[in-house]
Amino acid sequence: MDTAVPLGLIVNELVSNSLKYAFPDRNNGEIQIKLFSQEAGEKLNNEEKLTDKSSRYTLIVSDNGTGIPKDLNFKNSETLDLQLCVHSC
Repeated sequence: MDTAVPLGLIVNELVSNSLKYAFPDRNNGEIQIKLFSQEAGEKLNNEEKLTDKSSRYTLIVSDNGTGIPKDLNFKNSETLDLQLCVHSC
């Protein structure tokens, strides 16, 4: 539950944004959601030590929509989703 609830909220936000912005003039499009699990071993991101083996997850959400406008400045955005993207994209 500690992983599933936040993950569900993230997927919901990403899919909602895709539906809202990626396909404004289209009645069809494709959204893909992929989730991979892998064992982290003794280190996470080669920096943080783990006391035992745990799982890491990779989430990939993509669409074939219009894309992000070229004139959009991520670093000066006031929206949370773009601020998060600056730190993780």
